[in-house]
Amino acid sequence: MTIGLKTWGLLVEQFPTTSLFGAWLRGLPIPGSKGAAAEWESARSNPMPHKKAPLWQVPEFAALLPAEFRSLREGPSVVVTGQQPGFLGGPLLILYKIATAVAVAQQRTAAGLPTVPVFWSGDDDDDLAEGLSPVGWSASARKVWSSPARALLKNPATQRGILADRGSDEWAAPLTEMFQDANDALSADLQQLLAEATASGLNWGEGQQELVQRIFAGTGLVIIRGNDSRLHETAAPLYGHMSERLDELAALVRRRGLELEAAGFQAQINDRSLQRSMFRAKDGHREFAASFEGTDTGDLRPGVMLRSPVQDWLLQPAAVVVGPGELAYLRQLDPLYGALDLPRSPLVPRLSGWVLPAGDLDSGLTELLAASEPPVAEDLALQWADEIADVASAKITAILQQELQLEPGRASAMADSRARRFHKGVAAMFRDEQQRQENERLAAAPQWVLPAGKRQERSLGVLSAIDLWGSEFVAVALAAAQQHLEFGNSGAWQEMAITVPEGTVLK
Repeated sequence: MTIGLKTWGLLVEQFPTTSLFGAWLRGLPIPGSKGAAAEWESARSNPMPHKKAPLWQVPEFAALLPAEFRSLREGPSVVVTGQQPGFLGGPLLILYKIATAVAVAQQRTAAGLPTVPVFWSGDDDDDLAEGLSPVGWSASARKVWSSPARALLKNPATQRGILADRGSDEWAAPLTEMFQDANDALSADLQQLLAEATASGLNWGEGQQELVQRIFAGTGLVIIRGNDSRLHETAAPLYGHMSERLDELAALVRRRGLELEAAGFQAQINDRSLQRSMFRAKDGHREFAASFEGTDTGDLRPGVMLRSPVQDWLLQPAAVVVGPGELAYLRQLDPLYGALDLPRSPLVPRLSGWVLPAGDLDSGLTELLAASEPPVAEDLALQWADEIADVASAKITAILQQELQLEPGRASAMADSRARRFHKGVAAMFRDEQQRQENERLAAAPQWVLPAGKRQERSLGVLSAIDLWGSEFVAVALAAAQQHLEFGNSGAWQEMAITVPEGTVLK
């Protein structure tokens, strides 16, 4: 079987200029930020650290480095990316993130800057709904399938819990029937891992680490687990520095959020998250920590405001690989880095793309996939309803004043009230019609291209793709990441299409 690789189109075309990610890719002004091309240029030439990163000063973590990097006096440079564990190894975007980090590290090492790729597995997260969201494609049954553990989401007692501690019955056992017809070494290796994990009760944090390690064997990838207490013991000096400044730091992030909103973007970190910046790990759950006093730092787990500063303090990365959502909240954290006297690593956009049947590349699939982003459709429905409601309100006001002789204040209030109700009905009509048309389009596409109607890289599980296309799929994804960065050299970031021969999904 031969898997191909093609460009799919300019990445910027997937994001409007009002999107922070879209503006960043285009190099448009963003408060406190350079464009993606400028940051990628910095990432390529960022020198090695002046001193060894705190994490590599701990023997247990230094031992994770590939042998050729352990003897470096300052330690290697690092390119880091991360994601919480996901069912089926997580959605394809995890594979694309790691492939990009590997590609950046390889290019830097070839240029004389010894660099290792690091994947930070956020297994201290407790968002089970997101962790179980990836789906698979059953070639034999020809249907999309999801985790049977999703039933746990209905029970408040089981829906929240640190992902690392989830049992093998939730993440591994449902996957043991995969790779039954394994026809390459990677598929056979993963089949054996899943069987052994189920038999031994291997938890999700350790299991995700082992899965990723085997998928990216030979790339020099280092995996760090967010729920590792040794990690947070190492970060004790930073936690001590931050402990009395949480309100000050939150105020800086809140202010930058307002600046981003004033520039036409959306602030991603809300007040509730800013007020809950640190947690304790206790009995398999995260508990809000209002104070660090008397707390063993090994039990601390950072929330969204502090997670990236902790990562960057520990690793001193030369670059961080990010997707659209991460960029939005990381840009809001920029002033926090200055306050903590932390260097701000350049950010590099991850690979983005599709796995597509080769024979359909020149068909109507292009139009279908371009229309497969429901949030954009929702925005359009509201925009159209806003325009119509504004016109209706003005017309009603004019009639009430000119024909019925109402005083201006009363006329305006009555018109606004009626227009608001009108707005809801019109927006609902537009959304319903968009959904009807979307359903018709989706019916014409292979289900594994848009699983459950969602963008493929956010929904199709990594292990499902490897089950269908084997280790060659991983190799092509790594090649796609290299091409992605080459296009980035000129600022013309591209989406990539990994093309699989027609019929291969049926084995």
